[in-house]
Amino acid sequence: MNINKNSEAVEDFSKVIELKPDFYQAYVHRAKAYLKNCKLDEAENDLKYAISKKSNEEYNELLEHVKNAKSALKTLNKEKNKEEIINQLNIILNVCPRNLELRMKRADLYIEIGQTEQAMGDLLKSTKLQPENTDVLLRLSKLHLNLGEVDDSLKDVKECLHRDPENKPCKSIFKQLKKINRKKSSIEEDQRNENWRSVVEKIDGEDGFLKEADKIGALNLRQFARNTLCQAYIKEKKAESALKWCNMAIELDDKNINNYLNRGESFMLKEDYEQ
Repeated sequence: MNINKNSEAVEDFSKVIELKPDFYQAYVHRAKAYLKNCKLDEAENDLKYAISKKSNEEYNELLEHVKNAKSALKTLNKEKNKEEIINQLNIILNVCPRNLELRMKRADLYIEIGQTEQAMGDLLKSTKLQPENTDVLLRLSKLHLNLGEVDDSLKDVKECLHRDPENKPCKSIFKQLKKINRKKSSIEEDQRNENWRSVVEKIDGEDGFLKEADKIGALNLRQFARNTLCQAYIKEKKAESALKWCNMAIELDDKNINNYLNRGESFMLKEDYEQ
């Protein structure tokens, strides 16, 4: 339910109350409609009235959630600890799940503390709450890109441009993504054809894939660049260069067995078996 429709729902329930003031169920429905827009005071008043007419476990529980949300909202701006702010936002969003501003705030905090999956969930939910909001799609695209999920990032930015063809930030990311996608596909084709010299040039050249990957900052793209250079220099039997890039690959991903196998090969190229 969007904001306009929700306001219409409030108006309808208000009309019912005007016609039949003692109809306590209408107060409960209006309270729930108020909560869609996070109008906590109004929701609390309606729930209190409904409970005064008929005490009900569901109504009492909802009223308690509203009171907790009001308390959390008061302390939100005073709190400095990011995880505690998230806890307060959880309490508020429990009763105001459609509040875009608070959901986006929580997404930003999740990103700051490294909980990208939770941030992704909030951003995806936000695209449903306000489909016309291209800023949400842009942020979702950037998060996918930081995770190295280029296809998903491209999907987000295409949707952004579908909604706003002249959106400059989305246009910029779209061009960047198309460029790095073309480069990666070309490198992978050279790998299949075992054209290792071309692989090295396309990754480590003046306008190579490596610079693009580092500029974007996506970990798996940066890993791909270093892992592939390590492999390519081994195939080219250039031990020093292979060792350099194998070490850099391990720095980025020290759990990847292939990186150690490749570095072992580079040591063997140097006939440095003691290593």
